[in-house]
Amino acid sequence: MSISNAMSMVAGFFRLGNLVPDYSCADEGNAWTLEAATVKKNSTFACLMVRNCTELSTKNHWYSMYEEFEWVCEKDHFRATMQSLFPIGVFFGFMISGHISDYFGRKWIMFIGEVYSLISGLICAWSPSFSVYLWISAVGSLIGPIGASASFSLIVESVNPKYRLLQGFSFQYSIGLMLAGILANYTQHWRYHLTIANLVSLPALFMILKLEESPRFLLQKQKFVEAAAVMTRIAKFNGFKDVKFTAKEMKQIHKNHQNLEKNSQEQIKTEKRYTSLDLFANWKMTSYAIAQMLTGITMNIVNDVLFYNIQDLSGSPFMNTFLMGALRLWTPFAAFALENGTKTIGRWKLLVFSQGAVCLLFSFMFFIDLFGLNSSLLRSIGTGSVLIGYTLESGLVWIAYKLYTTELFPTCIRSIALSTFSCVSMIGSMATPQLTYISRFWHPAPYSGAALLAGLSTTFAIMFLPETHFVALPDTIKEAANRKTLYKETNSEAFLPLSQQEKKKSTGENKP
Repeated sequence: MSISNAMSMVAGFFRLGNLVPDYSCADEGNAWTLEAATVKKNSTFACLMVRNCTELSTKNHWYSMYEEFEWVCEKDHFRATMQSLFPIGVFFGFMISGHISDYFGRKWIMFIGEVYSLISGLICAWSPSFSVYLWISAVGSLIGPIGASASFSLIVESVNPKYRLLQGFSFQYSIGLMLAGILANYTQHWRYHLTIANLVSLPALFMILKLEESPRFLLQKQKFVEAAAVMTRIAKFNGFKDVKFTAKEMKQIHKNHQNLEKNSQEQIKTEKRYTSLDLFANWKMTSYAIAQMLTGITMNIVNDVLFYNIQDLSGSPFMNTFLMGALRLWTPFAAFALENGTKTIGRWKLLVFSQGAVCLLFSFMFFIDLFGLNSSLLRSIGTGSVLIGYTLESGLVWIAYKLYTTELFPTCIRSIALSTFSCVSMIGSMATPQLTYISRFWHPAPYSGAALLAGLSTTFAIMFLPETHFVALPDTIKEAANRKTLYKETNSEAFLPLSQQEKKKSTGENKP
């Protein structure tokens, strides 16, 4: 599903679908050629030239939407505005996704979401007009997060905790980006590419039907017979063919859970109900929240800037798309290594040095654009720098960002922090199309925006974020506000790897 989604996303109207062709006219006494850069910079002039030519030909990396729908004579700000509005649908999709999957279940919401994704993708691939394409895509921006949220809940609830990190990284787009670059090179047409990209997800429909509904959800809905059957099939799949669960056992599990829940509810009545406002309960947590929000916005801007301006880079946009996927393949291995490593590479160093490098790499491309240094060598170096910057942002920065969010904020508002920052990061997705539109008037705008935000993110991390690696997770807002006092960062055993803690215990060296 992720591979298909990534391949389809690449062909979008504000990505490879927006590749501008070179226009050439062979009219007698009116022969001319307009390169893509000139067309993008002055589309009004280009439109006039194109309309007054009878023997018109084009040269492009592939047959794009721009060419087919004749966007050379359309207003550029309309597409930029539409691309900025799509994240609003994603925002509301995430807001209601949890409620829908908690009511109807995980498996069938996931299945319905994938069916819509496949059908709508094929409709978009053969849409008779751009307006039809936009309407289908707009609905998809709302439905997509609902199906994705249900799928994530299902895989997390269906495996042993030690496999959850692996399951989380199954949502990798790397292979999808690599295949998208290869496929686009061979199809040479956005409609063919989008058709094949969506058909790739067809096997997933049959795979979803073989998945089991979440036993936790079935117990919650008191569907004990179904829950017993699901648990029996799961046991059989895991090699325990003689194990058979009964509805009576499921009912007893549910009853035990209800008793625990009843006791916890009585306790909750005396406790405070938390909201997003509690992320700003004190200055320290406010500084953490602002730093994390800046990082989230930066990640979305950096990720989008390359796709939305991929024609400005040196070399083939298809090869650059392939590299954007290939250079991310190491991410799961880095996450595992860092999670099981030593305290020498903590969260603070990881975020500051990787985000700082992103700022420098995009700044280099910004200065190349600012001073018009358009030699092939410098453009190639600039392209390499932003590709590496993108890799660091989607790899190391993303890992540090997620780990920091779970470790900075206390248990009582940890989930609230995750959802809040995900929503706020959509500001980056809304802003990038506008930066791309402004590039018509000031070409370095996209790279300046990415470099500036990366610089601010790095600065706030240096100023406000503490090291959290091997530090006990705070459970209350008070603990989060008094981290240094509680954990004594200079000598606390919380900073020691587990093996060293056990060694100290065995030698009797423990201190209060």
